[in-house]
Amino acid sequence: MKRNNFIQYCLICAIMFLSTLTASFGQPMADIQLNAEYMPGYFPTYSATPVTGTSANGTFEIYISKVGADIPANSFSIIVALASGVAYSGQSVTIPSDFSFSQISASSLKITQIAAYPGSGISTSRVISIPVQATASIPEGTSPNWTVQVQREQPNYQDNVTGNNSAEGRVTVGSSPLPVKLISFLVTKENTVADLKWSTSEEFNSERFDIEHSLNEKNWNLLGSVKAKGESRSTEKYVYVHQGPSNGENLYRLKMIDRDGSFAYSRIQSVTFENLKANSLVFPNPATDLLKLSVKDLTEVKTVKMFDLNGTTVYSAAGNALSKNIDIRSYGTGTYVVEIAGKNGQVQTSKIVIIR
Repeated sequence: MKRNNFIQYCLICAIMFLSTLTASFGQPMADIQLNAEYMPGYFPTYSATPVTGTSANGTFEIYISKVGADIPANSFSIIVALASGVAYSGQSVTIPSDFSFSQISASSLKITQIAAYPGSGISTSRVISIPVQATASIPEGTSPNWTVQVQREQPNYQDNVTGNNSAEGRVTVGSSPLPVKLISFLVTKENTVADLKWSTSEEFNSERFDIEHSLNEKNWNLLGSVKAKGESRSTEKYVYVHQGPSNGENLYRLKMIDRDGSFAYSRIQSVTFENLKANSLVFPNPATDLLKLSVKDLTEVKTVKMFDLNGTTVYSAAGNALSKNIDIRSYGTGTYVVEIAGKNGQVQTSKIVIIR
């Protein structure tokens, strides 16, 4: 009987030990990435007392991206520190249903995760839009900024990359009018292509729209340009088709360029593709030890780069250093973006996963 009691005691101790290990080391691995920006990113003669032709109101946009396992509810919050001269207007905040919003103080806001944040290796995004307004005149040329920071509420997950858990949004202040007044920008999935449509209500001295594409919100590539009307007081509509999107989330923005070189960005739009036919630039995917480039002629390639999801360049090659094989044994498990720039100016990107 004593021996049986001893065995039972040992079994209980073993179960408790394993439970402790699971609690300490068994949390799901995830990666939260923050980006932030003002909309519009350029405010002409920004002041507390707006006059005709100026803009003293806008929004502060927070983009939350996540890669990896599900994060349980109430695991984290995002703390927003307000800039002097640009305040939360007190109007309704546009926020996803799985987050809540509160104002901590006159200079601090809080966005709390109140429901499970799903994801199993596929990037998922949330957008929060906070109305802002000027509370004091801001001298031309300054760039007041709001900062956002992830705050852990419970140790229910392991953050794979903590370096991208903060961001800041700045606004440029000037006296020149915006080249265009953008009233809509929409990206939709049409079979295997991305269909971009946008319209303007006013254009003044506008030159063109550059269409930019990204897979990680950090590194942007020029897809092409569409010539603007230049001068217009009526609604103008534009269309661009991206023929080569990648599997997963594709991000797009417009760079609206004036004839004098000044410019402003649109807000970011995204569309997700799945099960596109395999014409990837790289293989295998996922990869473990060696990554191979699907390129016929290396002499037509200018550079090959690889970025992590924080936008940091982890591999770069050009000229004689170019190779169709990339040794990835020293890179950690995670998602990366491979960028191949051709000598003809064409830039192609592909998202890959490294596993161990």
